[in-house]
Amino acid sequence: MSKSDFYNFIEYTLKIGDWQKVISLCSTHIRQNPEEPNILIYLGVAHSYIGALSEAVNFFKRASKLLSRDVNFQIYITKLLLEIGKNKEANNIIETAIEINENYPELLVEKGWIELKSYNYEESIIHFQKALEINPDFEPAKKGQETVIASKTHTESAVSRIENLGKYIAQKCGEEVIDSPFAGMKYPSNFSSGPSRAALAQKLLGCYEKELHAAIFMLMKEKYDVFLNIGCAEGYYTVGLARKF
Repeated sequence: MSKSDFYNFIEYTLKIGDWQKVISLCSTHIRQNPEEPNILIYLGVAHSYIGALSEAVNFFKRASKLLSRDVNFQIYITKLLLEIGKNKEANNIIETAIEINENYPELLVEKGWIELKSYNYEESIIHFQKALEINPDFEPAKKGQETVIASKTHTESAVSRIENLGKYIAQKCGEEVIDSPFAGMKYPSNFSSGPSRAALAQKLLGCYEKELHAAIFMLMKEKYDVFLNIGCAEGYYTVGLARKF
Protein backbone atom coordinates (compact mmCIF):
# COMPACT_ATOMS: atom_id res chain seq x y z
CA MET A 1 0.00 0.00 0.00
CA SER A 2 1.39 3.41 -0.96
CA LYS A 3 1.73 6.20 1.60
CA SER A 4 -1.11 8.19 0.03
CA ASP A 5 -3.38 5.12 0.03
CA PHE A 6 -2.51 4.51 3.68
CA TYR A 7 -3.33 8.13 4.57
CA ASN A 8 -6.63 7.89 2.72
CA PHE A 9 -7.54 4.70 4.55
CA ILE A 10 -6.69 6.26 7.94
CA GLU A 11 -8.75 9.35 7.15
CA TYR A 12 -11.68 7.14 6.15
CA THR A 13 -11.30 5.16 9.38
CA LEU A 14 -11.31 8.42 11.33
CA LYS A 15 -14.50 9.52 9.57
CA ILE A 16 -16.36 6.35 10.53
CA GLY A 17 -15.17 6.71 14.12
CA ASP A 18 -13.11 3.54 14.48
CA TRP A 19 -10.59 5.21 16.79
CA GLN A 20 -9.03 2.00 18.07
CA LYS A 21 -8.25 0.80 14.56
CA VAL A 22 -6.63 4.16 13.79
CA ILE A 23 -4.52 3.90 16.93
CA SER A 24 -3.53 0.31 16.17
CA LEU A 25 -2.56 0.96 12.53
CA CYS A 26 -0.80 4.26 13.21
CA SER A 27 1.07 2.91 16.25
CA THR A 28 2.50 0.11 14.11
CA HIS A 29 3.37 2.57 11.36
CA ILE A 30 5.01 5.13 13.66
CA ARG A 31 7.34 2.52 15.15
CA GLN A 32 8.78 2.07 11.67
CA ASN A 33 8.57 5.78 10.72
CA PRO A 34 8.92 7.76 13.99
CA GLU A 35 9.27 11.13 12.26
CA GLU A 36 6.12 11.17 10.16
CA PRO A 37 4.05 14.17 11.39
CA ASN A 38 0.80 13.21 9.65
CA ILE A 39 0.71 9.88 11.48
CA LEU A 40 1.40 11.66 14.78
CA ILE A 41 -1.54 13.96 14.05
CA TYR A 42 -3.80 10.99 13.33
CA LEU A 43 -2.74 9.43 16.62
CA GLY A 44 -3.40 12.69 18.44
CA VAL A 45 -6.87 13.05 16.97
CA ALA A 46 -7.81 9.42 17.70
CA HIS A 47 -6.58 9.62 21.30
CA SER A 48 -8.50 12.88 21.85
CA TYR A 49 -11.73 11.20 20.71
CA ILE A 50 -11.34 8.36 23.20
CA GLY A 51 -10.60 10.84 25.99
CA ALA A 52 -6.87 10.11 26.29
CA LEU A 53 -6.02 13.80 26.21
CA SER A 54 -2.51 13.58 27.69
CA GLU A 55 -1.48 11.11 24.99
CA ALA A 56 -3.13 13.29 22.35
CA VAL A 57 -1.18 16.35 23.50
CA ASN A 58 2.10 14.41 23.38
CA PHE A 59 1.46 13.34 19.79
CA PHE A 60 0.56 16.88 18.76
CA LYS A 61 3.72 18.23 20.39
CA ARG A 62 5.90 15.66 18.63
CA ALA A 63 4.33 16.58 15.30
CA SER A 64 4.82 20.27 16.00
CA LYS A 65 8.55 19.87 16.61
CA LEU A 66 9.03 18.02 13.32
CA LEU A 67 7.54 20.86 11.29
CA SER A 68 8.43 23.89 13.40
CA ARG A 69 8.79 26.17 10.35
CA ASP A 70 5.56 25.11 8.69
CA VAL A 71 3.25 27.96 9.73
CA ASN A 72 0.02 26.35 8.54
CA PHE A 73 0.89 23.12 10.31
CA GLN A 74 1.56 24.95 13.60
CA ILE A 75 -1.78 26.73 13.32
CA TYR A 76 -3.51 23.44 12.57
CA ILE A 77 -2.02 21.80 15.67
CA THR A 78 -2.92 24.83 17.77
CA LYS A 79 -6.55 24.60 16.67
CA LEU A 80 -6.64 20.87 17.46
CA LEU A 81 -5.35 21.55 20.97
CA LEU A 82 -7.91 24.32 21.49
CA GLU A 83 -10.69 21.97 20.39
CA ILE A 84 -9.84 19.52 23.17
CA GLY A 85 -9.56 22.30 25.76
CA LYS A 86 -5.77 22.33 26.02
CA ASN A 87 -5.41 26.12 25.87
CA LYS A 88 -2.10 26.21 27.75
CA GLU A 89 -0.49 23.68 25.42
CA ALA A 90 -1.91 25.49 22.38
CA ASN A 91 -0.45 28.74 23.67
CA ASN A 92 2.98 27.14 24.15
CA ILE A 93 2.93 25.77 20.59
CA ILE A 94 1.98 29.11 19.04
CA GLU A 95 4.50 31.10 21.11
CA THR A 96 7.30 28.77 20.02
CA ALA A 97 6.13 29.08 16.42
CA ILE A 98 6.15 32.89 16.67
CA GLU A 99 9.73 32.84 17.98
CA ILE A 100 10.80 30.85 14.91
CA ASN A 101 8.53 32.61 12.39
CA GLU A 102 8.04 36.07 13.91
CA ASN A 103 6.96 37.82 10.71
CA TYR A 104 3.94 35.68 9.96
CA PRO A 105 0.67 37.53 10.69
CA GLU A 106 -1.23 34.20 10.67
CA LEU A 107 0.58 33.11 13.83
CA LEU A 108 0.04 36.44 15.56
CA VAL A 109 -3.67 36.27 14.78
CA GLU A 110 -3.91 32.77 16.24
CA LYS A 111 -2.15 34.02 19.38
CA GLY A 112 -4.67 36.87 19.52
CA TRP A 113 -7.58 34.41 19.46
CA ILE A 114 -5.98 32.34 22.23
CA GLU A 115 -5.66 35.43 24.43
CA LEU A 116 -9.25 36.40 23.66
CA LYS A 117 -10.48 32.96 24.79
CA SER A 118 -8.83 33.71 28.15
CA TYR A 119 -10.42 37.21 28.23
CA ASN A 120 -6.98 38.83 28.02
CA TYR A 121 -8.31 41.65 25.89
CA GLU A 122 -5.22 43.89 25.97
CA GLU A 123 -2.86 41.07 24.97
CA SER A 124 -5.28 39.99 22.29
CA ILE A 125 -5.43 43.47 20.76
CA ILE A 126 -1.62 43.73 20.83
CA HIS A 127 -1.19 40.58 18.74
CA PHE A 128 -3.86 41.52 16.23
CA GLN A 129 -2.18 44.93 15.90
CA LYS A 130 1.23 43.33 15.37
CA ALA A 131 -0.26 41.24 12.58
CA LEU A 132 -1.63 44.39 10.94
CA GLU A 133 1.75 46.10 11.20
CA ILE A 134 3.17 43.27 9.08
CA ASN A 135 0.21 43.22 6.70
CA PRO A 136 -2.17 46.22 7.03
CA ASP A 137 -4.75 44.53 4.79
CA PHE A 138 -4.84 41.21 6.65
CA GLU A 139 -8.58 40.65 7.12
CA PRO A 140 -8.35 37.99 9.91
CA ALA A 141 -6.47 40.52 12.07
CA LYS A 142 -9.06 43.22 11.37
CA LYS A 143 -11.85 40.81 12.25
CA GLY A 144 -9.98 39.84 15.42
CA GLN A 145 -9.72 43.46 16.55
CA GLU A 146 -13.41 44.04 15.92
CA THR A 147 -14.29 40.90 17.89
CA VAL A 148 -12.12 41.95 20.85
CA ILE A 149 -13.74 45.38 21.02
CA ALA A 150 -17.26 43.91 20.81
CA SER A 151 -16.49 41.18 23.36
CA LYS A 152 -14.87 43.60 25.81
CA THR A 153 -17.81 46.01 25.56
CA HIS A 154 -20.30 43.16 26.08
CA THR A 155 -18.38 41.79 29.07
CA GLU A 156 -18.04 45.18 30.75
CA SER A 157 -21.74 45.81 30.23
CA ALA A 158 -22.66 42.41 31.67
CA VAL A 159 -20.40 42.90 34.71
CA SER A 160 -21.92 46.33 35.32
CA ARG A 161 -25.46 44.87 35.23
CA ILE A 162 -24.48 42.06 37.61
CA GLU A 163 -22.89 44.51 40.04
CA ASN A 164 -25.98 46.73 39.97
CA LEU A 165 -28.16 43.66 40.63
CA GLY A 166 -25.98 42.86 43.64
CA LYS A 167 -26.46 46.37 45.06
CA TYR A 168 -30.23 46.12 44.55
CA ILE A 169 -30.42 42.74 46.35
CA ALA A 170 -28.22 44.08 49.17
CA GLN A 171 -30.70 46.90 49.73
CA LYS A 172 -33.67 44.53 49.75
CA CYS A 173 -32.19 41.90 52.08
CA GLY A 174 -30.34 44.24 54.42
CA GLU A 175 -26.94 42.90 53.30
CA GLU A 176 -27.70 39.53 54.86
CA VAL A 177 -27.23 36.10 53.19
CA ILE A 178 -30.71 34.73 52.47
CA ASP A 179 -29.97 31.04 51.90
CA SER A 180 -27.06 28.52 51.84
CA PRO A 181 -25.07 27.15 54.80
CA PHE A 182 -24.19 30.75 55.68
CA ALA A 183 -27.78 32.02 55.85
CA GLY A 184 -28.07 34.95 58.27
CA MET A 185 -24.47 36.10 57.85
CA LYS A 186 -23.99 39.83 57.29
CA TYR A 187 -22.21 40.55 54.02
CA PRO A 188 -21.64 44.30 53.51
CA SER A 189 -21.86 45.24 49.83
CA ASN A 190 -19.12 47.86 50.15
CA PHE A 191 -16.73 45.21 51.50
CA SER A 192 -16.56 43.22 48.27
CA SER A 193 -14.27 44.25 45.43
CA GLY A 194 -13.03 42.91 42.09
CA PRO A 195 -14.42 39.43 41.34
CA SER A 196 -16.13 39.40 44.75
CA ARG A 197 -18.18 42.44 43.77
CA ALA A 198 -19.41 40.64 40.65
CA ALA A 199 -20.51 37.70 42.85
CA LEU A 200 -22.35 39.87 45.39
CA ALA A 201 -25.82 38.88 44.13
CA GLN A 202 -25.03 35.14 44.17
CA LYS A 203 -23.55 35.30 47.66
CA LEU A 204 -26.47 37.19 49.14
CA LEU A 205 -29.03 34.93 47.44
CA GLY A 206 -27.13 31.86 48.63
CA CYS A 207 -26.45 30.29 45.23
CA TYR A 208 -22.74 31.12 45.09
CA GLU A 209 -20.74 27.91 44.36
CA LYS A 210 -23.83 25.91 45.25
CA GLU A 211 -22.09 22.65 44.35
CA LEU A 212 -20.12 23.00 47.62
CA HIS A 213 -23.15 23.37 49.87
CA ALA A 214 -23.66 19.64 50.48
CA ALA A 215 -20.03 19.25 51.53
CA ILE A 216 -20.26 22.24 53.87
CA PHE A 217 -23.44 20.89 55.49
CA MET A 218 -21.60 17.59 56.06
CA LEU A 219 -18.70 19.44 57.68
CA MET A 220 -21.12 21.20 59.99
CA LYS A 221 -22.17 17.84 61.46
CA GLU A 222 -18.65 17.38 62.82
CA LYS A 223 -16.62 19.34 65.35
CA TYR A 224 -13.31 20.87 64.37
CA ASP A 225 -10.92 22.86 66.53
CA VAL A 226 -8.60 24.12 63.79
CA PHE A 227 -9.11 25.38 60.24
CA LEU A 228 -6.21 26.07 57.90
CA ASN A 229 -6.82 29.22 55.89
CA ILE A 230 -4.81 29.43 52.67
CA GLY A 231 -6.18 32.52 51.02
CA CYS A 232 -9.60 33.91 51.88
CA ALA A 233 -10.18 36.88 49.56
CA GLU A 234 -12.75 39.02 51.38
CA GLY A 235 -13.51 36.25 53.90
CA TYR A 236 -16.87 34.90 52.73
CA TYR A 237 -16.01 31.29 53.57
CA THR A 238 -13.73 32.12 56.50
CA VAL A 239 -16.36 34.14 58.36
CA GLY A 240 -19.17 31.84 57.25
CA LEU A 241 -17.45 28.76 58.66
CA ALA A 242 -16.31 30.61 61.79
CA ARG A 243 -19.93 31.44 62.60
CA LYS A 244 -20.86 27.75 62.38
CA PHE A 245 -17.93 26.37 64.38
